[in-house]
Amino acid sequence: MSEEQGFKPGRMALAVLLIASMLILMGGAAVAPALPVISAAFPNESEFVVSLIISIPSLGVAVFGFLVGIAADRIGKVRTLIFSLAVFTVCGVSAYFLSDMNAILIGRFLLGLGMAGIGVTTTALITEYYSGPEMVKIVGLQSAAMGIGTMCLEIGGGSLAELGWREPFLIYLIGLVAFFGTILALREPQKRQGPGAIVERPVPTDWKRTVAVCYLSIFVMQILMFMYPAKIGYYVNEYLDVENGSMMSGVFLAFYGIFNAVACVLHPRIAERFDRPTRLALCYLCFMAGGVLMWGVHNIFTIMIAFTLSGIGLGFGIPTVVNWLATITNPKTSGKIMGGYTMMLNLGIFSTSFLLNPILALMGGPNEYAGMYLFGALMSFILMVAMMVYRPVYHKTQKW
Repeated sequence: MSEEQGFKPGRMALAVLLIASMLILMGGAAVAPALPVISAAFPNESEFVVSLIISIPSLGVAVFGFLVGIAADRIGKVRTLIFSLAVFTVCGVSAYFLSDMNAILIGRFLLGLGMAGIGVTTTALITEYYSGPEMVKIVGLQSAAMGIGTMCLEIGGGSLAELGWREPFLIYLIGLVAFFGTILALREPQKRQGPGAIVERPVPTDWKRTVAVCYLSIFVMQILMFMYPAKIGYYVNEYLDVENGSMMSGVFLAFYGIFNAVACVLHPRIAERFDRPTRLALCYLCFMAGGVLMWGVHNIFTIMIAFTLSGIGLGFGIPTVVNWLATITNPKTSGKIMGGYTMMLNLGIFSTSFLLNPILALMGGPNEYAGMYLFGALMSFILMVAMMVYRPVYHKTQKW
């Protein structure tokens, strides 16, 4: 696709970017409701092996994320996005046609390559297409799209699972919408020379520290984020006297997704009032409050409040990290920096499946699930304090 110096993204370009962003976190989410059906279809495979269908795409993202970012800087973000959407669609749907678990898992791992490219390029394109308050707004919309996309695709995957174990994998055909939309609506960002070219943003001298803070934040944020839905079904069955625990878990997750999206959309207003370390501290404060409620009070109302607070915290956190990283990128480095961001985001997701059981064992006793959320609250408290301690350092080095 040729570069067009005068290209300015319009509404269609924004719509395509948001549709593509909906796919960033759907690697495992789309088929998660189908795991019991898949286990029944492969009775000789252990529950752990079947669960890799959900987690192994995130490992693929962690492996390929930085490399895809380098490739995007060299061959172009739009070209990389088109390739990534093709890989995403083909590898996502591949399990529909396969009957061997090893082949399915290979396809799922390669799905991570497509997810990595989508995550890197959509975020990098947003930081290059837009600037200032407009970029803050678009990043909030992108984060909202990621949350809403994951929630809607979980519902869609669950509905298709009623038809059989293969059908949920057809949901990855949604990648074709973004694929053709990208070809029609997106162009490589403007060249940085000549009349009307976008001016390079200055890169602060402490950019490495910013990268470290942002990468650590997004890694831990994803662990906290997936701690809530991962064990909510067991938590409901343990503490609530309800007839349909699965439906109630779905209600809690809906609160989580809705308020995450609302907070993402409202993020520009929050950004006007609070600096970045404070916004991350607020993010961890929300997670901490939610974790304390999940630990201390076991009823439907308080659980809804806990999931609402956690969704709001996530809605504060992810746009803050992306906007912060955007201040240190330029066209030569945006792919690499956002590649690292995408890698850490998915490494956090992948790590969660291995960390939760040791945390449950550590908390032990009859209240292990409540104890898990208390552990998350303690982790959030430590990070909240760390952000407030870091705040004076931030103000010494930042001028925006």
